[in-house]
Parts: sequence; structure tokens; C-alpha cells
Amino acid sequence: MIDELQYCNIQFFPAYVSRAHERTQALIQLLSAEQQQQQHQGHDDTTKKSSSSNEEGTTTTTIIGDKVTSIHYTQRGSSFARGLDGGGIPWRLNAEQSGGGLLMDMGCHILDRLDYLFGPITNVKSEVLRKGGSKNSDHDDNYPLVEDYVSMSGIIGKCDWAAAIPLAEGASVDCVWDFSPHADDDRDELLITGTNGISIRMAGMGAGLPIEVVDVDGKTVLQRIEFEAPMHAAQPLIQSIVNELRGGVVNDGGGADNSQQCLVKSPARADNAIRTSEVLDAILNSYYGGRHDEFWTRPDSWPGLKK
Repeated sequence: MIDELQYCNIQFFPAYVSRAHERTQALIQLLSAEQQQQQHQGHDDTTKKSSSSNEEGTTTTTIIGDKVTSIHYTQRGSSFARGLDGGGIPWRLNAEQSGGGLLMDMGCHILDRLDYLFGPITNVKSEVLRKGGSKNSDHDDNYPLVEDYVSMSGIIGKCDWAAAIPLAEGASVDCVWDFSPHADDDRDELLITGTNGISIRMAGMGAGLPIEVVDVDGKTVLQRIEFEAPMHAAQPLIQSIVNELRGGVVNDGGGADNSQQCLVKSPARADNAIRTSEVLDAILNSYYGGRHDEFWTRPDSWPGLKK
């Protein structure tokens, strides 16, 4: 598909809106900012150090160290989703219209953001279940047939285009989405941990929610960054696309006499959308018995409904 678009000189901009949110861009800056730390002789402060140092006895590292080691995401409850309170089964829970459960509607944005920040998600393994509804063969209780629980793991692969500076190749990825009626209290938490044990904690959904830097104890908040949600969630991405199509430039130099002009370009591209779709398929394949065909027309063959 990408080759065909390039051959026809057609740009494709997927609606992965969180890439352009101020919060995402601030996270990139936070992850990429260098920190200067003093080396204290005689103290075991190795968890605060990078392997590189300068002549003054300080180390240069990022706020979470010189490498991302693990990424954890948990989402429980469906209150974050829209359009679920009407009569009947909503389109978001209809495989023919949405391609699956709420993972397709909400989880895709988390997976894409990890791809954007750190690189491709590889070695995908998953457990996919339908915890709600009856287990009879007819499934006649009006509960959606799509999955409502997903647990997945993966590894960040190698790339040269990740937006965040700290190396993340080899970092573990563990995510849980539980939209079942048996889910505990609503929870939405993304936790990014580095080599020094410090983590960045934030909600995965919601463009106006804060980012926190959390100490190695997992409790002490070292830094908190607040944001205002955009009036329209897609506006920042739409604006970047419009700017690119118009060949727009921004003033990146701070003054008319010292300005550096650069092209405004959308951070959402066709190749990242395809990678995210491939990860979604890898996660959900076992539930639907493959997703290479019109699987929504054959629910009687879905292995996930037989568990």
C-alpha cells in the first residue's frame, strides 16, 4: 500500500491524533532533555547515573537514564469510550463495523503512540478473552460477541525514526485492556521506566491530563506537568496536515533576524498506521481465527467464543 501511495504521489494521513497533542510533544521533550548529575564518591548512586561522564565528574543522561527498559499500560473500564449508552450493540462493539472490541477504538492509539515514541512493537504475544456474556453456543444474551479483555506483551524493535531520544530497543511492553463487566475500578495508566529506576506516569487517554515523573519508590512525584485539553481532540493533527499541504513553515529561531525556517509536517503517516494495524491483527488473530478474510461473517468459527 505504501509503495502504491508513493508511486501515485499521494499522501495518506491516518487519524492518530495523539501524536500531535501538546502532551505527547512535551513527553518527547521530557524524555529527550539531558540531565547533568554530580557523581558522589563513596555513595551507591549508580541507579542515578549514565555510563558516560565528563571531566568535571558529572554524568549526562535523560531524566529516566540512558535507556528505556519497560513500558506498562493498563486500562480498565469502558467509561473512557463514547457512544456506548444507546440501545442495542453500538458500532464500536460490532466486528463488522469496527473490526473488533474497544481495543480497535481506543487501544490502537496507545499502540501507535508507543510506535511513535520508541519504535516498532515486535514479538507480540497475547491473551484475548470474552469475559462478559453467556458461554452458551447461541450467544443469545445480547452481549457483544467481540473480545472485552486483552493482555499483550512485546518488545520494542530497532529503528532510526523514534521521536524520543533515549534508546528503547529491547524494552519490554506489557499492556492490559479490560472492558468486561467484571473489571475493577476504572484505571488508565501508562508507565515508562528507564535504567535509573525513575518512571514517567500519565494517563493514556485524555489530551489534557498531566504527566508525572515518579521516583524509584513508585510514589514520590518529582515533577508534574499540567496541560489544557484542546477544544477539539483532532485539531492539532488537522492543523499539522493543513500546514504540510500548504507547504507551511514555522519560525523556530525566536526572531526575525535569527529565524530558522522548517517545514511543518504531520507526525501521522501511512507507514505507522500499517504497523499499528499489523500489531492489532497479531494481538487479535487467536480470538477470531485469523483476520485475513471477512471474519465478522463467521462468528461460529471464532476460537475466542469457544473458551
